Amino acid sequence: MGLSNAERQRRYIARLKARAQPGSSDDDKARIAELEAELRAEREASLGQAQAFCDEMKRRGAKPKTGMPVPPDEERERRIKALTTRVRNLRGELAAAYAQGAMSRATYVLIAKCLHPDQRDNASAAERNEAAARFIGWYDGGKKKRAGR
Repeated sequence: MGLSNAERQRRYIARLKARAQPGSSDDDKARIAELEAELRAEREASLGQAQAFCDEMKRRGAKPKTGMPVPPDEERERRIKALTTRVRNLRGELAAAYAQGAMSRATYVLIAKCLHPDQRDNASAAERNEAAARFIGWYDGGKKKRAGR
């Protein structure tokens, strides 16, 4: 009587696992030993080069650098602080520009509503009078500020 399908699969999986085991054959063991020897040789050569470099630096009398480079986090924090200061200064300049005669947004919107061709018919007489009064107040105030410079 033949093997069942389940038994065939178990044997097949066992063969695959046996082939996949690293170092299971003599060829694999020899290759591993060869690579380990090569790695040891490279490490010794690397250590020798590092020691030669240190000896050369001592011979030359080289001194270590005094100015250590700034860590990336500290450099980022400095940049953020500089940009925050710049934003604060620009906001101050903007406020100063408005104080020197720039029109407020509310005044601008009211005047634009009264003068815009699509909105002109919707503006009441009281809104037009208010817009004119604000414009004249802004214009006269700007004249005084410009004359005081």
